[in-house]
Amino acid sequence: MTIIPQIQKKPQKVAIIGAGASGLITAKELRDLGDIQDITIFEIQPKLGGVWYTTEDRGEDLDLSSSSQPRRDPYEWPSSYPGMRVNVPLKIIEMRDFPAPTVPQLFPSADVIREYLEAYARARDIYRLISFKSKVEHVQWNAPAQTWTLVSRHMGDGTLESHTFDSIVVANGHYAVPSIPRIPGVEAFKARFIHSHDYKRGEDFSQQNVLIIGSGTSAMDIARGLMVHGSKIWVSLKYTKSWEMEQLDQLIHATKASITKVPQVSEFRDGAVILVDGQELLDIEVVIFATGYIFEFPFLRNGGPLSDYWVHKPDEEYATLIAEGTGCNVVNLWKKVVYAYNPTLVFIGLPLKVLSFPLFEIQAALVAKLWSQQIQITPNTISEIVEIEEADAKHYGASNRNEKAAMVMTLFQTEYQDDLSSFLGIWKYDYSRRKEFETPHLLFEARNKELYKL
Repeated sequence: MTIIPQIQKKPQKVAIIGAGASGLITAKELRDLGDIQDITIFEIQPKLGGVWYTTEDRGEDLDLSSSSQPRRDPYEWPSSYPGMRVNVPLKIIEMRDFPAPTVPQLFPSADVIREYLEAYARARDIYRLISFKSKVEHVQWNAPAQTWTLVSRHMGDGTLESHTFDSIVVANGHYAVPSIPRIPGVEAFKARFIHSHDYKRGEDFSQQNVLIIGSGTSAMDIARGLMVHGSKIWVSLKYTKSWEMEQLDQLIHATKASITKVPQVSEFRDGAVILVDGQELLDIEVVIFATGYIFEFPFLRNGGPLSDYWVHKPDEEYATLIAEGTGCNVVNLWKKVVYAYNPTLVFIGLPLKVLSFPLFEIQAALVAKLWSQQIQITPNTISEIVEIEEADAKHYGASNRNEKAAMVMTLFQTEYQDDLSSFLGIWKYDYSRRKEFETPHLLFEARNKELYKL
């Protein structure tokens, strides 16, 4: 029976990896609720914002041949693109004690969101905590000293620096390492392959035949971005019934764009894309995988152990953390935040399909109260954590805790946040501000009208 260690003392020095919304919010809550002041935020980019920081920088095209070479670290460039818009109204996700600006758009651009975060960082005196252009190369637990060693590299001159911390916050997001489905014949197919992580501008694919594989928000946004540049577009769908599909149907109907919905791809063969219903798509020039991301933390994988329990088996520990090495989920977490084997390591913002900023606030509050010893971890053993995760997975519609669906909250976010609010004895999210947007069909109709004047 493995006992979960409790926090023995309030950390004096804390590292936060990532200066996006989750990192900034965590820094604020650690200081306000936990009275933890010595905080360093490591940010790989020259500006804060995380996924809301847009640049023209992109990675290479995907090389899916059997002799493919390693790519650049995908964390080195953001997955956002110029002109990207938020997919829910800003007022729904604004922070509880820092109102969002009043802007003409219901669905403002990424630049507006980044400026909102910059204003938040200035108002909360967070800028001075951030080490910009600092890539975290590896993080390792030192069992004898009960501290963390973090090695960072300056993105400008390549200088390496070693630091010691009492606690680590992983807040670097999960929109970096592409999830690429294994489709027979793809390695020999003659086309340009990219992932949505590398998409920047629709004009890059002007007048081309483009197959988008995916049925989520990024697939819909890319289809909209391509249609105005004369591209002929096919969208290959795994799920034909989803909120995003309602949005795509509205778009096709209103614009008469050259967008065709097709079923899943079964294989690539002899210059054709073969679909599961036997259809063949010919002359496809570009394939864009809008197939989501996996959970991957190179700085944890490249380090050593993460706890006392796995000192001699760090590789096995990391594989266990990311759902038996699949990257489909992150497990062994108390309340989807605190690493049960070592509660001085936490993850902010892992759940998928959520109203992000309110989620980050309540998770950061949990960490602040835990580390300042105002609360304790309630289960006593790792096996209890596993049981809770398995039960949550089934509640969310997954078959086990290692599936990605086990971290997809959607409508369950309300009960998750309310549970944390009650446990911590603090604020509750004001659900009244989202009431007028609770019907997905009307929400997407409003977004299409605003973006494309439909």
